[in-house]
Amino acid sequence: MTRMHPRRRLFRQLMILAAVLLLALTIGCSTVSKVVKLPGKVVHRIRVKDSDLRKTVAFTPFFDTTFVRDRGVAADFEQRIIEQFRKQCTRTIILTPDNPEFPSDLRRLPTLASGALDDFTLARIGRRLGLNAIVTGGVLNISGDWKEKGFWWFKDRKPEIKIALLVSIYDTETGSKILDESLVHAFLVDENDLEAIKAKNESGIRLMEEALGEAARDLTERACERLSELSWKCYVRSAVGDKIILSAGSRSGLKPGRKMSVYAQGEVLEGVGGLKYIRRGEKLADIEVTAVTDDSAEASLISGETVRVGDTAIPD
Repeated sequence: MTRMHPRRRLFRQLMILAAVLLLALTIGCSTVSKVVKLPGKVVHRIRVKDSDLRKTVAFTPFFDTTFVRDRGVAADFEQRIIEQFRKQCTRTIILTPDNPEFPSDLRRLPTLASGALDDFTLARIGRRLGLNAIVTGGVLNISGDWKEKGFWWFKDRKPEIKIALLVSIYDTETGSKILDESLVHAFLVDENDLEAIKAKNESGIRLMEEALGEAARDLTERACERLSELSWKCYVRSAVGDKIILSAGSRSGLKPGRKMSVYAQGEVLEGVGGLKYIRRGEKLADIEVTAVTDDSAEASLISGETVRVGDTAIPD
């Protein structure tokens, strides 16, 4: 057998290596978008005692802190999130800002003197309305720059646009966040589009539509996981003697004969920056649902102490 000359063998090995690197680079550069998620995936938990009940979730109007805040990007993003919620969170009743009957208290979010969202007041509003959770969110930033792709001598610079998005979900019982999900969606564009974004030219907005749709699907998957972990509850709207009116009814899945436990509103805890949270109090009573309407239920006291408006009712 004829042996290959060492130089020819070296040249052949270099050519094979170059081909492999070129193939890897081609595959790597064929992806025109990427998603960075924070934080990681949450383990799904199944709750048997409330699996037949539907949670009620309200969306507040999404905010926009970008240079195109008057072009409806945040509203477009919210609408895409809502569409995904209806597809993915199938056991959820959704209240949206475009509904004429949407609660006026949620159209303008309560804030502290520092400008931060007043979680405590938001939770109190949600409890009064009989909500399980409130969803807030918005578009944080839109930026563009040149992104280096590849490695070694195969490096290339590509124009890229990034959209920073946020979705948060608040538990109305405690006022705490059960989700605070940030996402940066990046996608490749041509040089003219990049310059339009860098110059804060609104002509670049047309590029956002597909990116917002992809981001909405990704964020909603995470949001539905967290909502599935949130225990179902409703609240006492009125209590006169042993006659109790609850904030949920047949639309949520309540039926006559359902037994529930009632817990007092616990102490209010104050955190950093003046934020307040509500701790669940002690169990007060056992009740039984006797009649239902679409959005309320009547219950009678089985045992325990007299309950008060605002107390929490949880299915047994």
